[in-house]
Amino acid sequence: MTDEQIALRLAGRCWEAIGVRGDRSCPELVAAVHCRNCSVFAAAGRSLVDRPPPEGYLAEQTDNVAARSTRTRRADRSLLLIRLGNEWLGIDTAAVVEVITDRRIHRIPHRTSGALLGMVNVHGQLQLCASLHRVVGLDEPAARSPVRRLVVTRRDQEFWVFPVDEVFNVVGFGSDEIESAPMTVTAAIGTHTRGVVAWREHKVGYLSMESLFASLRRSLG
Repeated sequence: MTDEQIALRLAGRCWEAIGVRGDRSCPELVAAVHCRNCSVFAAAGRSLVDRPPPEGYLAEQTDNVAARSTRTRRADRSLLLIRLGNEWLGIDTAAVVEVITDRRIHRIPHRTSGALLGMVNVHGQLQLCASLHRVVGLDEPAARSPVRRLVVTRRDQEFWVFPVDEVFNVVGFGSDEIESAPMTVTAAIGTHTRGVVAWREHKVGYLSMESLFASLRRSLG
């Protein structure tokens, strides 16, 4: 047996000296076949698990778990992200019925004014269509966006359809991520939003459908 093997055996690591990782001269291998089936190997494993942690280990792991918990975002709200001009806004998905392709909007004689654009055919039913740009105080685009879509919304039994310049996707947010609308937003947007949430490099206005629908009802009167 070499000096190294003797040292390993004395250190309690006989499996590396005379076991499967050594010269295999251990007589216990006849019955055990492999060191992992030996009581000496099992006892060494238990001593490794039962040994006290190094100084500072528990505090370090506690900090790691706390940091992961802080970074984990609980998404309890989902918003359909839309673009109006350069502004990104979010509509609560609970109020979204569907997104449909752009189509002709039929004007209503003597009634089409302000935010009301007219009516649009959605699966054979005519629904009121309004300009979300005008409701939230944004300028109408000079040219129609090539990716313009119509967003069909509903609250209770009331339907409204809004043309939007672009629809991105549905994104989840946590309630604690909603911030107050900054002073830089227009007065109309501030009136019709619950606040703003951060998405990529944008600040997204979280639209209040209650406020929007109330304004649109008043416009019909």
